[in-house]
Amino acid sequence: MTSDAWPRVRLQDLATKVGSGATPRGGEAAYKVSGTPLIRSMNVVFFGFKRDGLAFIDDAQADALKGAEVQANDVLLNITGASIGRVTLAPADLQGARVNQHVCIIRPVAALEPRYLRAFLSSPEMQDAINSENYGVTRQALTKEQILGFEIPLAPFPEQTRIADKLDSLLARVDACQSRLDRVP
Repeated sequence: MTSDAWPRVRLQDLATKVGSGATPRGGEAAYKVSGTPLIRSMNVVFFGFKRDGLAFIDDAQADALKGAEVQANDVLLNITGASIGRVTLAPADLQGARVNQHVCIIRPVAALEPRYLRAFLSSPEMQDAINSENYGVTRQALTKEQILGFEIPLAPFPEQTRIADKLDSLLARVDACQSRLDRVP
């Protein structure tokens, strides 16, 4: 079966959660040196997670953002600004973190492999679609309604897993090559 034969299903039917968070009152001045991690758009990179610049909030701030709580393997999508469209998976060790208003949590149903969804959202087809939209008043932004309307080619679950495994393997090889290149004077 090819991707042309797979039904395209709206994301609203394939996710148990789609939503973003907020920045605590006071902005960056409200961040702490430890506590609950707050994931910002700078932390979301394609097929990875950048820990540099990870912010922290206290328990009261985290309670106020309970609706923006991250679970391991949630798909994180940047929804505003210059980094719009960057997508990754939430690392398992950041279970319980929160996201700010620039990052959308997408929690797939059991029939949708999170790595497959991440790969599809990273695809040239989706990146072109995301970057062609400009709904923000002062900057590019994706709305929740737009995200819910994304049409995902729903491969059979074993095929989703096979595709995700193959991409992970190829990306590991690319990373290894890059690491070797970085050591060349």
